[in-house]
Amino acid sequence: MSNKYNTFNLDGKLVELHGFSIETRRALHQIPEVSGMEFKTSAYCQALMTEMGYSLTTYEGFTGFIADLTVNPEWKRVGFRADMDALEMNDMTENDYRSQHEGRSHNCGHDTHMAIVLTTAKYLVENQGELKHNVRFIFQMAEEDMRVPGASKMVELGCMEALPKCTPCITMQRWNTAS
Repeated sequence: MSNKYNTFNLDGKLVELHGFSIETRRALHQIPEVSGMEFKTSAYCQALMTEMGYSLTTYEGFTGFIADLTVNPEWKRVGFRADMDALEMNDMTENDYRSQHEGRSHNCGHDTHMAIVLTTAKYLVENQGELKHNVRFIFQMAEEDMRVPGASKMVELGCMEALPKCTPCITMQRWNTAS
């Protein structure tokens, strides 16, 4: 892979996942679903996490889920979170992987959040021998619409269990997703 993708001196094994990351983001960009209705999105993410070897916990009636990688049961667990829902608006892009759902889009960047988290999950499982912590990935439903239970419901369902207080939980926001 060219150094143009490695301006931050990243581990070469992570840089090799660049194509996976782009492919994943483009696939997710095409299937945006609004808060609480992320069925295809959740199924796509669950399939990838299962294929990678993660242990999944799903919640009946909800699209959010968690995926755990337990390297050593005695170790602490760190968490990574991604939003899964989309906006009720037309896709602002004109590319080949634009939204297939009229009036719904990932103009919010959640497709990017999920692609980053899924790429991270792939990197960590492939390099688990180097880890010093167990890992939990939280795929949160319904971040965009406060009328639908999202973060609070995920916590109520137990997504933070096994994550000690003050444990690192990596979340992100991405700006300028239209460029």
